[in-house]
Amino acid sequence: MKLFCPLQTADQQARPHNSVPTAIARWFNSDFRAGAEIDLSSAYDTVIHHVANLALTTNDTPPQIADTLSRAWAAPRYVVAHGEISLPIIPRRSVPQGDPCAGDAFSSVTSPWATALTTADSHVGCLSWVDDRTIGEKSTAPGPLGSHVSGASANTTIFDADVGFIENL
Repeated sequence: MKLFCPLQTADQQARPHNSVPTAIARWFNSDFRAGAEIDLSSAYDTVIHHVANLALTTNDTPPQIADTLSRAWAAPRYVVAHGEISLPIIPRRSVPQGDPCAGDAFSSVTSPWATALTTADSHVGCLSWVDDRTIGEKSTAPGPLGSHVSGASANTTIFDADVGFIENL
């Protein structure tokens, strides 16, 4: 299975009629008997440029566009405070949240997460809203309560480490 696959659902990025309350309502309407919430720390700031580039091109962004975005994100940044210009800040990672392409880039990087978890264990379901992700253990899951959530949480940590994300513990 390739690391980056096409976007699976629209709930992985900000879209109209898709919000935290919508995600919570989805949880209450699901058939989960146990669950866990995993939040990313400074999510957009942890995106590695070449990972975003690969994810974007896998999701049909033309390579020339993905390369241009990667170069722009890696370009020196400056801060102006009280009329003084700072020394250049050279980002090694980060997709600026103000960038109109940031949401799609971030979503492209996170999109394989749910597919990987549900492929590894059919007794889990996944919900996501930007950088907040929920793992649910289906009510039909065999074994002790929460055992499938524990395994999926461990796999999430591995996924996050592989793409450069930092979990907010």
